[in-house]
Amino acid sequence: YKRQKLYTVAAGGQARTYEFPAIIEASTSSDLTFDVPGKIVRLTVDQGDFVRAGTVIAQLDQTIARNQLVQAREQYEAAQDAFRRADALVGEGAIPRAVHVQRETQRDTARAELDNAREQLEKTVLRAPFSGRVARRLTEPFEYVSPQQPVVTLPVSYTHLTLPTNRE
Repeated sequence: YKRQKLYTVAAGGQARTYEFPAIIEASTSSDLTFDVPGKIVRLTVDQGDFVRAGTVIAQLDQTIARNQLVQAREQYEAAQDAFRRADALVGEGAIPRAVHVQRETQRDTARAELDNAREQLEKTVLRAPFSGRVARRLTEPFEYVSPQQPVVTLPVSYTHLTLPTNRE
């Protein structure tokens, strides 16, 4: 356990200091999890480490997500080019309006798939949603995790103090 601050309480002009062994526990905590499965390739924190909001806690292998992003980007660019050509041709009356609408729909679908691929890549990085001290690290580097499997626990507030008693 980490050493905690000692407070001095003064009463009637005299100060007395009492030291008690104690355990301070979080009354509310948050388990941080990934939304996607994968192998942890980077785990940047340990129990007791202080993290600021936005700090990278862990990262999954991004190989598949990066490949999907590249593929989605290429599909979007191809659909965008096809739409631009159809846009020019429909203005000249060289293609039916239905073909133009079809190309537009394909472009919009490819754009949605590109946005989804970006989001999936972002989900491979776990960041601290708020500042705090890591209460528990529940996984190890190179461990495979499932969606919603806790990786670390961050306390939200500390209000529970346990003082061991020595009753004889």
